[in-house]
Amino acid sequence: MNPPDPRATPNTRPDGSAGVASPDPIRATGNAGILQWVALAALPIAVIAVGLVRITCGDIAWHLATARAAESLGHWPTTNLFSHAWAGYTLFQQYPVFQSTLYFVFERLGFEGLSMLLCGLWAAVLLLFMRWGGSWSRAAQCGLAWMLALLCIQRRVMLRPEAVSLIALAASLLIIDRYLRGRRWWIVLLPVIQLAWVNSHQLYPLGWLLHGLLFAHILLARIGRWNVSRIDRHVALTPVAISLVVCVAITAFTPLGWEMFGALSRTSGSLSAHREHIRELAPIWTKPIEAALAIPCLILGLVALWRQRRAWRPLDVGLWLLTLAIAVSANRGLIFFALVSIGLFARSNPEAALLPALLRWRPLTACAGAVVTLILTGVIIHQRWIAPPMVLGGTQPGLGRTIGDWPDAASHFLSQSPPPGRMLNLPWSLGNSIIWDLPEIPTFSDPRFESYPRCFLLDCIAASKSNDVLNRLIRDHDIQWIYADHRAPGVLHRLPALCSGGEWRIVHADSQTAVLIRDCFKARDYLASLGPRQWSALACDPADLLAEPVQLRVRQRLAYARLLAALHHDSQAAGQYESARAESAGDARLLALVDRNLADTRVEFAWNPGAAGSPTSIARRSSP
Repeated sequence: MNPPDPRATPNTRPDGSAGVASPDPIRATGNAGILQWVALAALPIAVIAVGLVRITCGDIAWHLATARAAESLGHWPTTNLFSHAWAGYTLFQQYPVFQSTLYFVFERLGFEGLSMLLCGLWAAVLLLFMRWGGSWSRAAQCGLAWMLALLCIQRRVMLRPEAVSLIALAASLLIIDRYLRGRRWWIVLLPVIQLAWVNSHQLYPLGWLLHGLLFAHILLARIGRWNVSRIDRHVALTPVAISLVVCVAITAFTPLGWEMFGALSRTSGSLSAHREHIRELAPIWTKPIEAALAIPCLILGLVALWRQRRAWRPLDVGLWLLTLAIAVSANRGLIFFALVSIGLFARSNPEAALLPALLRWRPLTACAGAVVTLILTGVIIHQRWIAPPMVLGGTQPGLGRTIGDWPDAASHFLSQSPPPGRMLNLPWSLGNSIIWDLPEIPTFSDPRFESYPRCFLLDCIAASKSNDVLNRLIRDHDIQWIYADHRAPGVLHRLPALCSGGEWRIVHADSQTAVLIRDCFKARDYLASLGPRQWSALACDPADLLAEPVQLRVRQRLAYARLLAALHHDSQAAGQYESARAESAGDARLLALVDRNLADTRVEFAWNPGAAGSPTSIARRSSP
């Protein structure tokens, strides 16, 4: 370490911790302090309530399938193995560490273990950033601010590799803190974290940028101009430069090798190309809830930076602006911005920042903040566990897979009677279930942005909304059968157009999916082999109808009724609405949902209250 500066003051380095996370000169005492600690103890309970949820049928399917394929091949795949349309296309999305961890847990604990892993990852994210924000007594003082961070986290609680990026970012910040305090050898851990990061998520360039900010921070501290804090002027620059070079070179230590550098442009291209199609990539100001949560985070971050205006820290300012840019670019970046803003706020001695002239009211404000934190904890527990809103494909508390979200009935049908020829899945996200449940059937597309040509992906998205695009894909790729999720936006309106000409026939349908096969010479033997197993609209209920809970069962009936009405099976649709109304008896919300769905369909029913809601007449409206 460099010798101490003889001009150093008690508040400067190299011997002190000042400038990283300031001491706690103002502490809660008495009842207010106890209440703050109680509120802090309630946060882990809220984290468990938020994080312990079932696994949805989303990206988890292709993550698990990739790890399964790597195990069977003996190496990690570098090309697209799952699609018949673009087999062999370079697989720029490389997550071997994340995917192998998922598969390891799944093989031993199943989907229940994955639910616990999901909860553990997001709990680790919050706890690491709380530790970066300062001592646990400081965390108790900022309990309400960390509750705000948890509310931001719950918008993205899914088993996705971005949790690994957040853990890597927090761990890197903690290591940098120790390096700035004079523990020079801690910096050798940064390349280790970067190696795991580059093999887990595409936001690994944040590690490079963090190194660049650290280098600029130390350099500006040495220059000592523009009111920059000089606390870190004695910190060595050479280890930072070496670590940065190593971290960049580590990018080649992936299955793709040096080709991994090409993934950077692919990722940025996905952001611009799919912003209008993917909700999580939309600008944050277009999402009311995310925008509302971002405002208090913005205020807390500005308060933290205002506190250091006379001796500002380039690392803090650069980190805050970096996460702000991520949040502005896509609303999924809100979590990065929220955790960094609140962490900086906690490190800035927030009570001195906010209450310099109101210290005599401090016990009252401390109690108020703790009480609000406890109230929000109760609300989270009630909304997640006591009376959760049950929707198909939504967040469901518990362990294992989500109920009514995985297309098990369709997967069973396809495994027993796989149609001949090439398939097209509609929409593109439905390829997930095929990839995992039926690896022997090559899919058409799936949600891996960087695993297909951009124009092809845009056509796959447009096919759900345009008959012309759909017909072109069918013609160009010689499609023989279609696997469709009719609950997805736009897909329901494509099915009648396909079936009306007589070229396509539905051989399976349930409350979520439909399987259509081209009625041509190639498929005649297959259609004959189905016999009585072939779908008929006269069947009373969909094959995947749940026994419980009733909230999901009613929603399944409504989805199936919309499909029947779209295919002009009006009497059968009326029967599903009748059953849905009967099962919703006593639940005003479900009855209102049934009535809204009935109003939105193209079929009008005249209900006879005296006959248990039986339809007495049916009239078809003109198509919208």
